[in-house]
Amino acid sequence: MNSYAASATVFVPSSTDKGMLIAGLRALVVFLALLMYAVLSADLSTNSHWITNSQGLAAFTLLLLGYLYVEARNLWTREPHLFWMNPVILASLFTFVLAFGVTNVLFFMPEDMVAPVGIQPIATRWMNQLMLLVVLGACAMWIGYTSGVGRGMGQRLQRSRVLRRWMTTSYRVNRPALYVCLAISLIARLAEIKLGIYGYSGNHDRLIAAAAYTQYFYLAESLGELALVGVALQCFAPAHPALPDRILLWLVLGYEVAFGFLSGMKSQVGMPFIIVGFVYYSQRNRFPRRRHR
Repeated sequence: MNSYAASATVFVPSSTDKGMLIAGLRALVVFLALLMYAVLSADLSTNSHWITNSQGLAAFTLLLLGYLYVEARNLWTREPHLFWMNPVILASLFTFVLAFGVTNVLFFMPEDMVAPVGIQPIATRWMNQLMLLVVLGACAMWIGYTSGVGRGMGQRLQRSRVLRRWMTTSYRVNRPALYVCLAISLIARLAEIKLGIYGYSGNHDRLIAAAAYTQYFYLAESLGELALVGVALQCFAPAHPALPDRILLWLVLGYEVAFGFLSGMKSQVGMPFIIVGFVYYSQRNRFPRRRHR
């Protein structure tokens, strides 16, 4: 059974008895963020040293990570189905935790450790001002997700006749469209290799000269990942995928991984496997794992 069998009961967030507690938590987080920024601003204007910029950055980072953890745990208790594909969880991880949480550790490392990557471990008032906006943005995102406005808009889109006319809920891949996506992706990558602008093997001077249109090449080559998503959905939607679907999935996956190696970027090698893993998760509500014999 695929994920759509249960989507009618788990897609829409439901209210719980913890609603008031979470609302209070959000208000507290906003208050603490504003208070820390006010203290830092007062220190700057009076030349006092109640709290340094480094301490402020650490406090903002811990406040952000702690708040996101509590929100995620609360959501897990209400909506465990397809939890790791929830847009608010993905945004929390990739937009906030990775970009403004984990990476802030660099600014607390010894200078000789981060010097090779060109980073000076110095926290400034502007970084704390940015972290204030980040914390407020994280709160706003979660408030928007749990509000009725987003749910109402989503339900209207689901009932839209225009979308139903032009979009299908079938997992069967349109083979001509699949081949077109793969062909455009292949042509774009071969053109990048020919021009000397593909991956780490690209020439710096040529990259500068081609800066006006390299983004179009990136968009074209990303159609290969789109094709991989479609093939993986077709393969994992049924409980027992057909042999031709499995062969096609391995071929497209191998194509993406091969060009990932040619690019010289580890992320390009791992991304196809991540895509397949998340598609599998969307249909089975679990990530693929090795079977023990």
